[in-house]
Amino acid sequence: MSEKFRYRLVRKVLSKDILDFLYEYILMKRKSYRTMLQEKIIPPYLEHLFGQTEDDMVPGTDFTIYGDVASEVILKKLRRFIQEEVSKLEAYDGGRLVESYSFLRIYRLGNILEKHTDRTSCQISVTLPIGGGKWPIFVDDQEFILDPGDILIYNGNLPHWRNEFKEKECVQLFLHYNTAKELKEKNLKAYDSRLHIGLPAHKNLIVK
Repeated sequence: MSEKFRYRLVRKVLSKDILDFLYEYILMKRKSYRTMLQEKIIPPYLEHLFGQTEDDMVPGTDFTIYGDVASEVILKKLRRFIQEEVSKLEAYDGGRLVESYSFLRIYRLGNILEKHTDRTSCQISVTLPIGGGKWPIFVDDQEFILDPGDILIYNGNLPHWRNEFKEKECVQLFLHYNTAKELKEKNLKAYDSRLHIGLPAHKNLIVK
């Protein structure tokens, strides 16, 4: 994919009904996770399959979950739309998109996302606010303020970050894709090396 491709902002992609569902869903997911931990239902070695309360990317994050089924459905359903949007850009020459993985995070007051670039499974990345306070994202020195339902599609190789979050809570959904061309050229596995989308990260669920 050409490094000239930078980003594309699209407003009001998800409806209020879908946003309301996702927002209540992730809050209930967090509550269920905490209860199961408290009641010792989840073995410590399987805790990450149900969510996490810590995140190396953003220390102090309130709750995160990789590859949750609901968010993976969004990952799948938006793939064609995102493909069409990036294909409108002259700078994009990557061809067909393939789903990599999704990630849900609940941020809280004081969180900071340090400047970074994404790993190889995140060639095309999408940030999608679900609810809570607004938290601007900076991509290659350009600031974007998104409302719930808006999406920012960006080149994961570009530096991006968020300054300190000043509000109580913020729910964000991240969608990541690769191009079929990139997967072939670099001998990478689709779906972030999982057997298929919708699966958590586990050594027994990856392509051998």
